[in-house]
Amino acid sequence: MLPRCIGACCRVRAVRLTCQGFSGTTPSMIGVVPGHFSGRLTRVTMQPAPTESRLNGSAPTARELNAMLLQRYVSSDLTHFVGRSVKIKRKRYLLLRRILKDGLLRARPKPAGLGSGIYYLQKDAEKSLSMNEACEGSAVCFCDIPLGDLELHMRKYSEFGLAFSKELLADCGASPVIYVPRLGRPSLLPYEGYGRGRVASQRVAFDHFWRLFNRIESALPEFEAAPGLRKNAADLRRMLQFLESHIISNLKFFDHRLPDFDKDNFYMEREWRVSHDVEFKLSDVQRIIIPREYSRDFRRDFPKFDGEIVFADMPH
Repeated sequence: MLPRCIGACCRVRAVRLTCQGFSGTTPSMIGVVPGHFSGRLTRVTMQPAPTESRLNGSAPTARELNAMLLQRYVSSDLTHFVGRSVKIKRKRYLLLRRILKDGLLRARPKPAGLGSGIYYLQKDAEKSLSMNEACEGSAVCFCDIPLGDLELHMRKYSEFGLAFSKELLADCGASPVIYVPRLGRPSLLPYEGYGRGRVASQRVAFDHFWRLFNRIESALPEFEAAPGLRKNAADLRRMLQFLESHIISNLKFFDHRLPDFDKDNFYMEREWRVSHDVEFKLSDVQRIIIPREYSRDFRRDFPKFDGEIVFADMPH
């Protein structure tokens, strides 16, 4: 059931996805390409392009090797945790099992009945953009956190997760969100000639931008009705829709003063999103994270799983 819209301040838009296809082979790519618009993942084997430092065939230097070993703040895979709102541990495991058997991660929020090829965007022009409620698109969320540093994230979300390679998900449309410290001060004014001369916080600047954005969008019908402006108005509408779907809905405001363990310190999530349902095969799953007590259940339910199994309640 679609959310009720009041006047022009609240708008819901559902857009059918069209995904890019690939033809031929590209030696510089590794990973997968989406098989069709719903996000089905099809594995493709390709040769990696040599990095600039390897073009001459030389081995990595000691300094480069040390940097590789020390750089732990990003991961080569992205992890999705299930069951945050489910309080009973057994039900969390059953939810993970259903997702793996169905081979489907559903994008949220999205009303029941909308197909996997539909992108759902809910917008409320009267809400503050800086509160993360004014422009929300459907998505499957992942975190870019190395395995050894997941404990804090699991405390906030769940001990049941599944991980895919970053290359695979990037080819399915995954992209990191844009974090904004709500109470930080912007280094630039919202626009040249901004009347106040200074801006108290990012919240003030982005909420002001949101009002301007909606004012322009509300005036579009007038532009479209003017014969000399129709083409420009159509381009402007496409641009505004692109900004809503790809930029504004992926802004994530957070309070940078909160401690790392606070559930509202979103920056610690290092979130990536796919804006549609993600279909996958069991062989696409690189890692399963579960409490050790569900080890036998998992091996019984998925005897053919040959990826990594990590126990959430043991040191990594």
